[in-house]
Amino acid sequence: MQKKIIALAVAGLVSGAAFAQSNVQIYGILDIGYLNQNIDYSDSANNSGSADLSRTGFDKGALSTSRLGFKGEEALGNGLKANFVYELGIASSSGGHSTDTATALTTRQAYVGLSGNWGSFNIGRQAAVADDVWAIASTGMRNNAVGALYTADVVTNLVSGITGTTTLDAVAGIRRTSLRLSDAWTYRSPSMGGLSFAAQYGKAENDLKVNGTTNTDNKSDFYGLSAVYANGPINAGLAYGKEEVDTVTGSTSNNKQWTLGGSYDFGVAKVFAIYANGKNDATKAGAVTLADSNGWELGVHVPVTGAVTLLASYMDGKHKVGVNGVVGQADVDYKGYQLGALYSLSKRTAAYAMYGSLEGKWKETGFDAKADIDQFAIGLRHSF
Repeated sequence: MQKKIIALAVAGLVSGAAFAQSNVQIYGILDIGYLNQNIDYSDSANNSGSADLSRTGFDKGALSTSRLGFKGEEALGNGLKANFVYELGIASSSGGHSTDTATALTTRQAYVGLSGNWGSFNIGRQAAVADDVWAIASTGMRNNAVGALYTADVVTNLVSGITGTTTLDAVAGIRRTSLRLSDAWTYRSPSMGGLSFAAQYGKAENDLKVNGTTNTDNKSDFYGLSAVYANGPINAGLAYGKEEVDTVTGSTSNNKQWTLGGSYDFGVAKVFAIYANGKNDATKAGAVTLADSNGWELGVHVPVTGAVTLLASYMDGKHKVGVNGVVGQADVDYKGYQLGALYSLSKRTAAYAMYGSLEGKWKETGFDAKADIDQFAIGLRHSF
């Protein structure tokens, strides 16, 4: 009898140890805010006349994108671990329509990998390594409010919806080469005295033939590199990304972007700075379209009390488009700023108030346009 009891106790200890080697963690953010947004648009071509648009109501959080994630790791022995992340974006609001239902969940990240003293290697849908730099250099912490360099393409998204034209699409793309990559291989080094590196490669190919005839033959390749130094009050990073896309119609695009930025914490204030430069050579119907974008942002966080932090940032960007080597046929200038206050109710819950302003000006042959966008949001964010 005693032998059976001892055997059961040992079995319980072994199973408990095995269970401890593998764990799954549920995490997420829920951010809901009350938003007021105004747009004043006009153009010389009078495509739809001058337009004013205002919208007020509950919407996706201005501070953070709501999400639900699952992550875990399993000890494989000799310091080697297997890990996974599956993260979904949550539409916490229908976007100003009180009778509508929220949009379905979307996949933000989904990858598996191995890690050890040598670093980590992950396969699947992941953030581009340029995000390593934006994470430490964005004053607004990569928020969704108007007025930051990170979301400069909001001008296109909002204004093109008013005019019904694609004339203003040139603004898009300043923030990074790609937001997330669905088919990526990423290596991240361990920290070496505060310095770490990341290398990324993504490839996708869709080759379909019907009765021996090519129907689709689309190819995409992505390369990314980043280096980040984090030591004490200093955070600095440099990233490069390149994306090449070929389609069966003969259209090609070649996107490249450099991102340089960082932050320094003086104690009484933390300052942020970032610069991004991107180029795109696209071929379609025999014409080569050249695009050159660059922008910068400066900002500061000022802790007023242990719970209250004020933030402010200013950004300036330019975008030029040309055809067949003649750059400057369509120019876009935009400026913006953000003001905000964060109140930490606890380590996981924060209330916020954000104000953002963005001005965009377009100039090309026979067409001038201007848009002024102002946005104010108050909200509550909870992390779990």
